Formats: sequence, C-alpha cells, structure tokens
Amino acid sequence: MKKINKYKYSFKTIFLSLINFKKVCSMSRNHYLEYKEFCYNYYRKGLTKSNIEFNSIELYYEDLENKKLKYLNNTFTKNEIEKVDLNSKKGNISCLVAKTNNSNK
Repeated sequence: MKKINKYKYSFKTIFLSLINFKKVCSMSRNHYLEYKEFCYNYYRKGLTKSNIEFNSIELYYEDLENKKLKYLNNTFTKNEIEKVDLNSKKGNISCLVAKTNNSNK
C-alpha cells in the first residue's frame, strides 16, 4: 500500500510559520476577546424586530426557519423547554435547556 504524505514541510513553510507566530497569537487573542465581549453584551431580554421574545421557543423556531432547516421544526414543545439563568461576575447568562421524555438517549 502506498503511503500518502498529508503534510509537506519545507524550510519556507517553517520559516513563515515562525515569523508569523507572534502575529497569529495576537490576532487569536483579539478575536477571542471580541467574542467574549459579544457574549456578555448579547441581548437576553426584550423583543426582536419581528416581535418575538428573546430566549424563547418561538425564537428557536424562527432561527430554524431563517436557516431553512424546516425538517427540525416542532422538535420540542414549550413544556419541554426550560429557561435557565447562569450567574457570572459580569451578569447573568440566560439559556434554554431542552428535555424530552420521548428519547432513549
């Protein structure tokens, strides 16, 4: 059987990787901090532009519809969705927990 080399290293690729390492680390950290800030400032209360309450089953179904994932509609009912608030130093983070009794998993 012929062995396939997935990764081919050359002096050029190693050299460019070493030169750009600091830049890649810096950019990764910046993107992480932006994402972290987004998570803490994301809307958790109120209504969307289409007048749907945030963190609700209706918002979940609207998201599925916007993504054209119609085969997932009606996956959960309202009584199978529980709203949970997680406490953190910078404020509460609300989330939805889906539980169903019709599953063997």
